[in-house]
Amino acid sequence: MLATLLETGIVPVFCAITHDKNGQLLNTNADTIASELSIALSEVFDVTLTYCFEKQGVLQDSEDDSSVITEINEALYNKLKEEKVIHSGMIPKLDNCFNSLSRGVQKIKIGHHKMLQNPEVLHTTITL
Repeated sequence: MLATLLETGIVPVFCAITHDKNGQLLNTNADTIASELSIALSEVFDVTLTYCFEKQGVLQDSEDDSSVITEINEALYNKLKEEKVIHSGMIPKLDNCFNSLSRGVQKIKIGHHKMLQNPEVLHTTITL
């Protein structure tokens, strides 16, 4: 169904609010929803998953917005996680990234929304 919508030029929008089938609303991790959708769509399309947020990318130093790590592979991710450079909310985001790449998504970028209009804008690329 999603492929059909996209092929006709319709851009679907998804909400991170889901439910438990008993009327209880749940605040589902939007990164996980985006990851699962990208995996499903990678069976039909070449998919680039782009995570946009207020920073220019994954930072080496959370206090220095210019310390963007331009490329992170799985080995570097594990090292930075062990060193506590990557922590907190960035861990589930990057876990979703590596899960997506291992299941068919071609490319993943993380950064400020400005990178959508200008690929030269500093950002982080995630690779296996």
